[in-house]
Amino acid sequence: MLALLLVFQTTVGAIKGTVVDTNDHPVPGVTVAVIGSTLSATTDTTGRFRLNNVPVGPQVIHVGHVASHVEVKADTAVEDVIMTREIPAPKVVWLGCKPFGTCKELRYLATWRHTKVPPGAGVIRDSTAWRAFAARYADAETGSLLSTITDWTHEMLVVVCDAGINRVERHPDQVTVLLGPDSVSGAFNPLGASKLATVIAIKRTALPVEFKALLPMITVPPTVDWSRQ
Repeated sequence: MLALLLVFQTTVGAIKGTVVDTNDHPVPGVTVAVIGSTLSATTDTTGRFRLNNVPVGPQVIHVGHVASHVEVKADTAVEDVIMTREIPAPKVVWLGCKPFGTCKELRYLATWRHTKVPPGAGVIRDSTAWRAFAARYADAETGSLLSTITDWTHEMLVVVCDAGINRVERHPDQVTVLLGPDSVSGAFNPLGASKLATVIAIKRTALPVEFKALLPMITVPPTVDWSRQ
């Protein structure tokens, strides 16, 4: 009897809520997704959304680069509100990449200018290294980076300074981050991203990450260990 009860025990719930802007106005037609799964929903004309069959436990949902922690309970529709910060969406679209849904293999987090960020490209794999990096280089304008939500169980961060990120490709033996015309950050001059630092989240992996130029005229910055910078 106990075995039968365990079999029929519900292990999923739902997340419902609203996406609003910083003026508390509803944001229609945007995709709300659960990190680490294929679950997603589109907001209606009133900014409302509902995600069904979400596994119980802690989950992270996001709209583009803005994310929120949600604790999902069995047979319950948990309510959540996501406020989209007024960070400009990517303006440049290359090779089929689309703003806030760029290339499937990555999630755009932020771009900022800072003269102290050294040229380089590398990976950040834990929250301690990320907070240390953001605390060192974020200023008043980009201070919200400190509270950027990342699901470190499923994601890791790629930081590139002095080059644009075009797309990410996942191969059997490595992950390739292609640098060039910037389809991610919306940089005004995608081929001249000097002192422009871009942060993306990609699926967590133990595979080596290679940084490669998409075009011959693109200079690939040196690979660095951002946790030591």
